[in-house]
Formats: sequence, C-alpha cells, structure tokens
Amino acid sequence: MRRTGNDGRIALVCALGLLAIMAAAVAVTSVAEAGNAPRRQTRSTQVGVAPSDLVTLRGIDITSNPKFVRVGTDGSIGSTEFFAPTGRVLVATDVLLSGTYRNVGVPATLRVFLENRTTASTRTIVHAANFDAATNSSERPGGVQTLSAVGFVMDADARLTFDVRGTSAAANASVVSLSNSNVVILIRGYLANAE
Repeated sequence: MRRTGNDGRIALVCALGLLAIMAAAVAVTSVAEAGNAPRRQTRSTQVGVAPSDLVTLRGIDITSNPKFVRVGTDGSIGSTEFFAPTGRVLVATDVLLSGTYRNVGVPATLRVFLENRTTASTRTIVHAANFDAATNSSERPGGVQTLSAVGFVMDADARLTFDVRGTSAAANASVVSLSNSNVVILIRGYLANAE
C-alpha cells in the first residue's frame, strides 16, 4: 500500500472531528445535568420572587416588648411575632424609620438587633439610626426619617428586635415620649429557601 501526503492530513481531520464530537457530547451532558438542578424561577415581582414571599414587617410594642410583626396584604398588622418559617430565610433589603419625639435636648438612637431565639444574649446590631434632639417641647420635635438599603439574612433560629436609647445614661431615662403612635419602623424583604 502506497502512502501519499494526503494520508496525514486525512488522519488529522479525522482526529479533530473525533475531538469535536467528544467535546459536544460533554457539553450536552453538562447542560442536561444543569437542567435537572433546582433553579430560581422568574416571578412577577421586581425582585424575582413570588408575591407571597414578599415580606413587610412593622415594629410594635415600642416601650414594653419590642418585636416585629408581618403586615398583611389587606393592610392588617399581625399580632404574633414574625419568625422565618423552617427551611426558609428572610432576606432584608431595606429599613424605613420615621418618627418624632419631644424630649428637649435628648438625642436618641434606634438599634435593630438580630437575636438568637434561644439565647437572647447572642445578638448583633444590623441597623442603627439617630433621632435628632428636640429643640422645643411643643413646636419643634426631634425626629428622623430614613430609608436605608441593608442586606442581612435571618433564619428560623433568629428573631428581630429593637430598642431606642439616649446617648447617655441620663438621656436613657428621658426617652419616654416615643410611642407606637409617633414612630414607625418597617423592615422589607423577601423569603427564600435556606441553603
């Protein structure tokens, strides 16, 4: 059998063709495996989650037992404290604080905590905002209005709580005119599957 210069080229073309077929097979297998993996579905809200997964929480019981409850789709405010459901997490996207108080010369700070449900001493501040000091007890109340982008995650083992503290020990005793009627604390976010 006589060999020609074309034999080497033919072998090279065949080898390259075989490599291309093998690469295509690997790519098809990878795409098929990725297609079987769970993925986030595009939904009809701006953050890509189902409307039922959007969460708005409101701080209540400011002076006695501060906690967050869920705001219903009908505008109602829940009566029980909000916890992320088992297997889910709350992804907080922003905090809105609006309010006034009339303690002249007493600035104060709102602190929002993420706290372990079984060990209350295990907690950390996830948001803080300052109230300005009031300058006049009747006409010029101190106050604040903030909308802050945040990014914290709360799982089913945690709760959200908050407090309002003066900037000194003496001021702490004076921060008494804050009430549910003149301070609104909202946390907005959405529920997602825990990883």
